Parts: sequence; structure tokens; C-alpha cells
Amino acid sequence: MNKDAFNAAWLNALEERARVIFEVMPMPDMLGNHCQVADAAAAKLDLNTIGYNWELLDAEGGIDGARSALGVIAGALENDMEYPRQTWLGADGAAACAQDFIGLFETPRTFVSNRLEGLWNPLTNARIEWAFVGMDGANAALLLIARD
Repeated sequence: MNKDAFNAAWLNALEERARVIFEVMPMPDMLGNHCQVADAAAAKLDLNTIGYNWELLDAEGGIDGARSALGVIAGALENDMEYPRQTWLGADGAAACAQDFIGLFETPRTFVSNRLEGLWNPLTNARIEWAFVGMDGANAALLLIARD
């Protein structure tokens, strides 16, 4: 999976229910821990940085695993963020989108989120948002879904 393929497969569906920021970029020159890399990706896109408030996700966990990147990303996309009784991508679509995002990175890879259990550290002024940053040895990508 690459950025163009991800956009072609998912951008329209994601934008039906959210404002989307999605960018793949080379890893920052000054490498740090996962929080510093995620902040560098956010800063590059003129978003707020949140320091050590990024939640580390399990990069290789199954969809039902605790804090699994696959499960958390799919959970964010399955139903509408604002009206959770309304389907967004549905279970299968959300799992496929999450798998495609994870597939942007080679192992070893790391994923973080700005949310934990319904609370989040905001990158924007949106009413509701959820951000994910993935990274490997070469690239980082930020996916932000927000409802203004």
C-alpha cells in the first residue's frame, strides 16, 4: 500500500463523515521517541503538538487485542464519531481501511493515537477528532479525522 493507493481507496469514504488530513512524509532528520516523531509530523502540518500525550498502540496486535493499532483505528472508523449509532465504514470497511493504513509501513513499525478511552489531546480546534501517526524506519504518516 502507498499513499496514492490509500487515498484512492479511502479518502472519499472518510470525507463523507469527517474532515480528513492525511500525509505521508519522510521520517524527521532528528529521530526521537515515538512521541517526538508524532509531534514532528503534526508540526509539519501546522497542527498542535501534544508532547508525551500520544498513546502508544500495539503495532502487531489482532483486531480484538488490547490497544491494538488495527482494532483502535478500525474502531474509530466503524461508526460516525458524532453519532455512534450511525454506521460510517462498517465493521468490514473499517477493518480494511485500518489494515491499509497499517500496511503503509514496514516492520518494525510504531503507531500512536491522540485518544484514549473517549478523551483526546487535541491537534486542532475541532469539536471531535481522532489522529493516528504511523512510522517505520523510512516514513511517518499522520491520519486525522475531525468533525468541526
